[in-house]
Amino acid sequence: MSMGELLNIAAVVLILAAVVSLCRAAFGTSQAALAIPAANAAAMLLMAAGFGVRWKYYIETMNAGWLLAFPVSTFYESASFFLLALLAAFFFTTCLKRRPGGPGRLTPGTARGEALAWCAVDFLAGIGILALSLTGISSDPVLFLPSLRSYWLMAHVCLSFVAYGMFALAAILAVLVLCRAENREENAARIRALVRAATVVFTIGGIFFGALWAQTSWGRFWAWDPKETWAFITWCCYLALIHFDRNEQLSQRGLAVFAIVNFLVVIFTFVGVNILFAGLHSYALIRPQP
Repeated sequence: MSMGELLNIAAVVLILAAVVSLCRAAFGTSQAALAIPAANAAAMLLMAAGFGVRWKYYIETMNAGWLLAFPVSTFYESASFFLLALLAAFFFTTCLKRRPGGPGRLTPGTARGEALAWCAVDFLAGIGILALSLTGISSDPVLFLPSLRSYWLMAHVCLSFVAYGMFALAAILAVLVLCRAENREENAARIRALVRAATVVFTIGGIFFGALWAQTSWGRFWAWDPKETWAFITWCCYLALIHFDRNEQLSQRGLAVFAIVNFLVVIFTFVGVNILFAGLHSYALIRPQP
């Protein structure tokens, strides 16, 4: 099976899991408590298998080592990896808070609130995957440009998109904070944990390794390319959120609004820059099906 087929199957599984989660939230049933995480694990395995198929194709076609063939050379691949990072971030933080003796900031919330969170994440991820296919975006592999064949690429892209996935999860939880009084404390704590980890560890790591990649590929660490500029703006926006929150200048509602607005900046950095500006990152332009 191709990468696109495996991802579409994963999308169907996620949407079905979202429906089950919604029913659990509406009717308070506990029978599906284990089925929902299991469905998410299956969907992530299907997505990982899809990336494995594409990765193997690149290795064999380009006769390159596996570190030089990580499949994120197209918008379809990078957007799919972002959605996989979103699912993984929610799955593992939820498992962590359920673990006996887990961090206090991830204490279990109500079953209804947790079911709504599963529903939101699964539905958005599933619809996102299907949208990549239904809108005509090409899922065909594209052999790497010379500038993409770098050992730093894998570290740079993985850290950057894991950060994007965690920022997306923070924004989804922020919507739940704004919409529901129930479970608000726990979701606000999770937003803080996600934003701090993504900003301090993943985004800085992504920018650092990206600079090393730029040096080896283009002969300079930083040149204020549109993508680089907006990555820096995104980083500053989240640093501002952390600053105001640490100084207790944000209420829970203010934290939620800040997280949502900042994620809009992330979306523009990821998608808008590629559409509106020409630059060295134009390899990731959205390509329609031929």
